[in-house]
Amino acid sequence: MDIYLHISRGSDYSFSDNFNASTGAAYTAAAGPIGSSTTWSLSRSGVDWGGKIDVGVMDLSNDVSASANVNGWTFGYTPTASFTAPYTTTLNANTSTVTWYFNMQQIRANPAGFTAGSYGVAFVLGGTSTTANNTGDGYAVVLGNTGAVDPVRLVKYTGGLITLGTTLPPTANDLIVSNTGLTTFGTEYLSVKVTYVPSTNTWSFS
Repeated sequence: MDIYLHISRGSDYSFSDNFNASTGAAYTAAAGPIGSSTTWSLSRSGVDWGGKIDVGVMDLSNDVSASANVNGWTFGYTPTASFTAPYTTTLNANTSTVTWYFNMQQIRANPAGFTAGSYGVAFVLGGTSTTANNTGDGYAVVLGNTGAVDPVRLVKYTGGLITLGTTLPPTANDLIVSNTGLTTFGTEYLSVKVTYVPSTNTWSFS
């Protein structure tokens, strides 16, 4: 799993991580640093939720202990304030195009979305809360909704990812809904590129 954030000024990345440096083979099952990481932290809603960084993957799970599975969420995050210049945390204040590259995967053949008892996955591009399930505003690439077809979507959320619900897209939160190649992946790995142009406030992804 790789994450790169690029600002269109030269060839350097403002942030990157390929997760090749293990922070421990065991899951972290409490809020705080993920294993020995000084970069990534974990927030979660309760027992059996956690995460680890090992063998090139950040793995977030609802099955990290002997406790029974419960409704909830887990979130791995790093503060964007530490990203190198020219990136700034206010997206429309960046002076050049911002591009994210990342890989993501989830374990359900047909993820149903963001509500209790359903599964959904999100990569948050930028947000105001480290408990993004039910607080904060931001932008994310998400997978999961009602129905047999689950397109990859770029969304703007307000009040946490839970507000996305399970409604079949397009919805009021959707900035882009893929109607070409980015539909119905099940458990496959996805490689995603998102681009934001501050001067025109426009988004694209592929």
